[in-house]
Amino acid sequence: MNEDDTNQLQLEQLLNEAISTLAIEGETLQRSSVRSSINKILKLGLEDLMEVFIVWLNSDNELGSIYKATIAHLYFVLIHPFDDGNGRIARAITDYVLANSSLANPKFYSISTIIYQKRKEYYSVLDKVCTQINQDISLWIQWFIKLLEESIDSTLVEIETVTVKAKFWDKYRETKLNDRQKKVILKMLFFLPEEFEGGMRVQKYMSITKTTRLTASRDLSDLLSKGIMLSHGKGRGVYYSLVL
Repeated sequence: MNEDDTNQLQLEQLLNEAISTLAIEGETLQRSSVRSSINKILKLGLEDLMEVFIVWLNSDNELGSIYKATIAHLYFVLIHPFDDGNGRIARAITDYVLANSSLANPKFYSISTIIYQKRKEYYSVLDKVCTQINQDISLWIQWFIKLLEESIDSTLVEIETVTVKAKFWDKYRETKLNDRQKKVILKMLFFLPEEFEGGMRVQKYMSITKTTRLTASRDLSDLLSKGIMLSHGKGRGVYYSLVL
């Protein structure tokens, strides 16, 4: 074997040893992170890889912006040039590439948020990809693009929610409401796009506004008469929802 082959074999042996040893102790390490740490120790050209990466990142190529952002994220994470903060920088690089495109305004979606929500999947996919000896990153591309789609979909839902709230307050801007009523309405709007769980009931109204049953019932009746709320059910099972 030549020197490169020998180094790669040594890397794999150390990698398996580190992960297996700590697994016995109940600790789980990400294969991609361990690989990068061993790469540093063995001095397998981290600096050279970064030079190539930076040239590639700043060059014009035929890749679409989404594909380039997806590959750039993986590329940087696998090089793993720093002891800490590689994930944060990778996400910033992703945003940088997307910001240079006209596809979507990066101010209105968050890659970091959706990765945090799916961080177990994120590390699982990374580990699967970094064990591929044929450099096939199809799994990563499919997963990351789906992640980006979910992030944008989430933003669209948020935009719709903001619009609904704005229209609601615009509709009732001339309607006289007391502070208790405003507080309860704000509480119910906060849960959009989901329904306020169980609807608004007299007991909930009392708890939120720290008022008496009589006052709560009077306030809710007033909101009904003004068309701001609808009542559902009968007797003790009655509850109220906002008219949006």
